Amino acid sequence: MSKANTARTYEDFKPLFDWKREDGSDIVVINLPGFKKEQLKLQLDAFGKMKISAERPINGNKWIRSCKDFHVPEYCIQNDIHARFNNGILYVTMPKKATQTSTQPPALPAIAAPQPLPAGVTPR
Repeated sequence: MSKANTARTYEDFKPLFDWKREDGSDIVVINLPGFKKEQLKLQLDAFGKMKISAERPINGNKWIRSCKDFHVPEYCIQNDIHARFNNGILYVTMPKKATQTSTQPPALPAIAAPQPLPAGVTPR
């Protein structure tokens, strides 16, 4: 069998997710129907970026995959992040630092609107 016949083809999908805030933690809930725990991967880098990826076969050499990045808020304890997978739903719990356990957590950072270029300046 040639390599061309065994190459995987992928179908990308964007799972539904929700970000829940509680007194002691933030929880990301991601809907990953049809996946098994072994087909999921959660990675956290030193800059507070959490990457959740999932990949599973559909039939033959056709696979379905997903990859979603999240920024872990500074008020969460990165070393205590843990995940639980149950019935196609991934729960990622990010405990808050003790100073952030009030009922009013800080707002998520806003995305700044692009600023207009000064007159006479053209973009490259």
